[in-house]
Amino acid sequence: MKKFKFNLAVVEQHRKLQEQEKQVWLAKCLARMRASEAKLLDLDTKEVQARREFSGLGNPSQTESVNAAKFWMLDQFIQGQKVRRAELKKQLQVEEQEVGMAYREFMKAQQQRKIMEKLRERRQAQHGLALKKHEARLQDEQYVTRARLVKEEDSHEE
Repeated sequence: MKKFKFNLAVVEQHRKLQEQEKQVWLAKCLARMRASEAKLLDLDTKEVQARREFSGLGNPSQTESVNAAKFWMLDQFIQGQKVRRAELKKQLQVEEQEVGMAYREFMKAQQQRKIMEKLRERRQAQHGLALKKHEARLQDEQYVTRARLVKEEDSHEE
């Protein structure tokens, strides 16, 4: 009997490649989202630092002179940070949606690959059963043939 060969091996390989592509896409989307989160955290840190400087400008213990330009500059920086934060949050929402979509696509591709693997395993098991039946049939034929030969030899000797 022939050795097992899965007819849909090409399809199975294609589905494995699709799953890998979706996994790479998901990883890239996650990396972009993490980078945006890091930017947002950095932006918040800089704003907190600017607010501390802003609140400390009017402090009498400060040695350098206080002028309106510093107040204005820090205030503009803080306002700019608010605008940048809003833009980053919008970008982060878009990236979160893209990650969700990439995850769904990855899960779908993974499911398709698993279906092909199960089909291959099932067909391989069926082939194994058919092979055992074939071998059992051959062995039975050998026993029957041997028994006939023994009978014929016994009948010829008499």
